[in-house]
Amino acid sequence: MNLKDIRNGHPAHFSTIPMTSADFYDAHARSTSPYSFSGCVIDGDHSGENPYNDALKFLSFASPHGAVILFHDFWGGGWIYQGAKMLQNHGWKVKVYWTPNGVACCWNTSLFRPPSHKPDPQIQPSVMPRMKADGFDLSIFQL
Repeated sequence: MNLKDIRNGHPAHFSTIPMTSADFYDAHARSTSPYSFSGCVIDGDHSGENPYNDALKFLSFASPHGAVILFHDFWGGGWIYQGAKMLQNHGWKVKVYWTPNGVACCWNTSLFRPPSHKPDPQIQPSVMPRMKADGFDLSIFQL
């Protein structure tokens, strides 16, 4: 596979860090960390405010050239919604993919174009009232 960096055609670099996000953020204060990321997937500990906190803490590690954050299990809970809403309040764009578990793609750069998506026909519009009841501003979605 030959993946190219979207900014300048150089090979993209991917790495995994074998620790939880909470452990990573605790171990690497942004002022001293060499890490800068152009992407993050938030899917793991969905309890409490963890998805929101993961997104908030990621902001200090986001590449100055822009970044993309994916929230998996978007239909799963209010703090996942709130994480995407917080990013939107920081000027990020949000696109929701209508998959069985829901995926929210958030980005803050004009260099990124989210992939097009054909909604899953099994996902019924009944999820919209649920999202609205959770207090999420549905006008931010590019459906």
